Formats: sequence, structure tokens, C-alpha cells
Amino acid sequence: MTISAWWTANQELQLIFFININEALKNTIKKGYEVNTIYNEFVKLRNMQERLASNYEEKKCYEMAYLSRWYVLEKILKVIANLKDTDRVPQVRTIEGYLNYELSTIKEIMNTNQKNGTRKWRKKRNDLAHGAAPFGSKVTYDEYNDKILEGIEELERALIDKCS
Repeated sequence: MTISAWWTANQELQLIFFININEALKNTIKKGYEVNTIYNEFVKLRNMQERLASNYEEKKCYEMAYLSRWYVLEKILKVIANLKDTDRVPQVRTIEGYLNYELSTIKEIMNTNQKNGTRKWRKKRNDLAHGAAPFGSKVTYDEYNDKILEGIEELERALIDKCS
């Protein structure tokens, strides 16, 4: 099944999901950025996106599975960025400062500047999201998927640490 066919078949479910999670995250922002609230929304978002990613993987739509997982990092980083009154994905050092936690994997994943190391992970996300560029092989997908899962786990550890 193509990505387009999969999206069409699941469009209504996708829209309902995104509306619900966006409303939940807006409410998180209104509650004053309580880290426990951010963590709870992170867990809900991660669980919902993981279900979507698993469905995409079953249909061999690896690009959509990857983007589903990427969304978890990007959305929660943006919620934390609202502490600085911006909707943009913040520099990772801003998030590290808020969480008081080193985020080396996320820093690598989100890197946009060649002089700071590889742009591999961010470039692939942009190629997928803006150009529908395929992974080319399951092995390549697995490499990128492992890295994004590592970043999600790192963010979860940082949020748990901040909550305690």
C-alpha cells in the first residue's frame, strides 16, 4: 500500500488524533508549563504515535512510521519552547537548561548546522516530510528508527528526572 493510500484510508482517524492532542497540549501551556503535566502529555502523545507508527509499519509505510515518532520529539520540544514564547523548535540547549539534563541524542537528531556534527537525522526528516523521499530499504529505516526511539527515550528520562 502506498503512503497516499494509507493516508486516505486513515485520514479521519489521523485528523481526530491531531485535533485531540493539539488541544491537550494547548491546555498544558495554559496550565503554566508544569513539568508533570508536560510529562503526562508526552506519555499520551508517545503512546498514540507509537500505535500509529506500528500501523504504518504493518503496511510497510516506513516513512510515515518514522514521521509519527519524530512528531513526539518535535511537539514536546515545542511545548517546552513556549516557556520562551516561541512556537519554533528551540535550540536543544534551551531544553537542556529547562530540564537540567544533557540531551546528547536529541541534540544530534535535531542538529541543523553542519559545523556541529552530522545533519543526517534532521535532513532525512525534512526529505521525508517535504519531499516524500523514501528510505530505500528496511535496513536504512531500522537505523533511523532506532535513533528516533533513542531520542524519545532520552526525552522521557529527562522529563522523569525533572519531575522527581
